[in-house]
Amino acid sequence: LDILLIIAEGKKVILSFFLIFLLAGLGYGIFLKKPEYASSMQIAPITSETKTAGEFNVLVRGDLVAGILKSQSVIDSIIDDNDLLKNKDGTTNKRDIVRKSISAAIDQQVDQKSGLVTVTVKDLSPERARNIAQSVYEATKKILTEIGIEVSVKKDSFLLSEIEKSLVKLEQYKKEGTKTTAVKNDLEELMKALSLFSVYEEGAVYRKSAPMVVQLVSPPTLPDQPLPRGRGKIAALSGILGLFVGLTFAFIKHFWVVSSSDPETEEKVRRLKELIGIKGRTAS
Repeated sequence: LDILLIIAEGKKVILSFFLIFLLAGLGYGIFLKKPEYASSMQIAPITSETKTAGEFNVLVRGDLVAGILKSQSVIDSIIDDNDLLKNKDGTTNKRDIVRKSISAAIDQQVDQKSGLVTVTVKDLSPERARNIAQSVYEATKKILTEIGIEVSVKKDSFLLSEIEKSLVKLEQYKKEGTKTTAVKNDLEELMKALSLFSVYEEGAVYRKSAPMVVQLVSPPTLPDQPLPRGRGKIAALSGILGLFVGLTFAFIKHFWVVSSSDPETEEKVRRLKELIGIKGRTAS
């Protein structure tokens, strides 16, 4: 009952705060919040895994793609490709600020069943949203390809060292003469060397062909309709905030009035006012 009484006494104040915040939220949603456009695309990670011993395998997971496409290397490539550091008036933005803005504008979701990565880019300009989305794909593809080639190069270095070891053993077996065991070992090392050499050649072919590690399933399109501004949600949240502020003010006002009528509390309030007044005079 006490709470209801306080609300009834401060209903004008509560209603005033509610209307003020509601109108402020509506004004922000209508006049200040600019429309945004979203360009989406879908990327399919390519998994190429062969069971033949020694063949090169490519394994790309959806979560790996999702992580790389928001990495600093990809973001920097997007900034440079689209010249996002310069404004229309000729001024220049700081790279760190632009990085945060671009990272916040990119949203990625990975389908756990299919592995497809859906990427959505938001921007005030529909053309720039599409261009940034395309840059995201190109930069991500480049990095993943470089990772695959680097792995292939390291593997080929190991294969070359093994081939050299086999050739050294072949030379040793030749020096031993035509013994049965020497001939047998000679043939085994020769077969091993040929096998390793064939695998090395496959790695060389891989680096030259640069196989695709990600596939663009649905390319980014030019959005023709802006995203919903969420004006209703903004107004509702503003109204709720106004009610909270109004209720808080009503409770403070009620407590202040009740405190003034209580002698003990009134003395504390008077003492508090004196202290505040002393501090104010001292500061002046």
